[in-house]
Amino acid sequence: MPDTEGFVLHTLCDARAEKFFLADETGTTALSHRVYARDRHLEEETGAVLVESAVSDFLAAAKADLLSGAYTYNLYTADAGGSLSKLLASASLHDVTDSAYLRTDEPWFDRKVMDELAVGGRRYLISSSAVDARLGAVAVVYRRALEDGGTGVNESAAMTAVALEGAFTLEYLLSASRASGAEQTAAAVTDGEKPVSYGFAFDADDVFALYFGAGGDFIDAGSGTAVEYETFAEKLASVLAFYGEASVTDSTAAFERGEALFTLMKLSDLQNRGDGGTLGILPLPKAAASDAYRSYIDLGGTPMTAIPAGVPSAGKAEYLVERMAFLSYGYVEPLMREQIDGGDADDGAVLRLIFDGAACESANLYGYGDLPGWLSSVAKNGTARLEMEYYKRKTLCEKALSIVEKRLAAAQN
Repeated sequence: MPDTEGFVLHTLCDARAEKFFLADETGTTALSHRVYARDRHLEEETGAVLVESAVSDFLAAAKADLLSGAYTYNLYTADAGGSLSKLLASASLHDVTDSAYLRTDEPWFDRKVMDELAVGGRRYLISSSAVDARLGAVAVVYRRALEDGGTGVNESAAMTAVALEGAFTLEYLLSASRASGAEQTAAAVTDGEKPVSYGFAFDADDVFALYFGAGGDFIDAGSGTAVEYETFAEKLASVLAFYGEASVTDSTAAFERGEALFTLMKLSDLQNRGDGGTLGILPLPKAAASDAYRSYIDLGGTPMTAIPAGVPSAGKAEYLVERMAFLSYGYVEPLMREQIDGGDADDGAVLRLIFDGAACESANLYGYGDLPGWLSSVAKNGTARLEMEYYKRKTLCEKALSIVEKRLAAAQN
């Protein structure tokens, strides 16, 4: 291992990553206490000095530091789908593929996510227990207080069992939302209250998450290979058919008002709600029971870590990232999981399903072609000229990836 005594690991954070890195002894949240304890442990173990800086304009600060050659910062932690993707596209991030220190096969890293976001088979973005991109995974969220017509049968427990058995499909979710919505509407009318209008509510943009959760692909990030159009059209059609059955213009608001029993939510948003045991989670539904669960990761606003390209003593930074990830696996990750599953064993098992199936794709990282906006438009306006639109965006994404790959290859040579 490298000698890190007195080495300063100076992390530049944006607002998304700040809570994972900025903490002091007087912090008011459980997370800040865990982060503070982790950092003190790391300093004592390695002899390094940890410094964190949060700025309002992360990208401007990072670029200015890189251009000056000062390397004030030797670790970046920021929004993967925003600032870090722009730095990656400009070949400003350090390649950690062959790092001697990052043990990415260990459970405190998420190698699957890192490999899916690799370019040209090389890794530049780091997902770990310190900053876990899987928290950007989208889940189905439901109210625990579902009961079957006063019989005392807890429908939420039944749905959890269905998910754990591998039978949670689009068809099951649609039928459950219809049945529960009808029961709740009838009860509300009887009590003179406002009826529940929707069993399952989501915005047009959420069809993007459902599509990828059902197993769709646009571009394979590792190879740049596109899926066949027939597969794309078949999967999208199944989601659009479901979408047409139950949708609202503001799903979060409808869910908050109690007008919907199910909605879609990022795990990071669920974690911040503080609802205790009132909400439950399910993976995104499958297109068919024989499929594997796949949880779409919304990278927008999801922090990851990277090391600046050309930074002095990169090996020392890599080693400290490894130790921080390992310590976070004990200090931080259990707390993050408990804030999502509420300590419930069944929800914990469902969370593992979501984590195991968490998947990214490169178009979401770089934003070329505005896929969420396009699919939203398709969902609202129908599937006219779908094939032409698909191939246009496929071409844009392939071209963008090839440009980034060439820049990175040139920077390495």
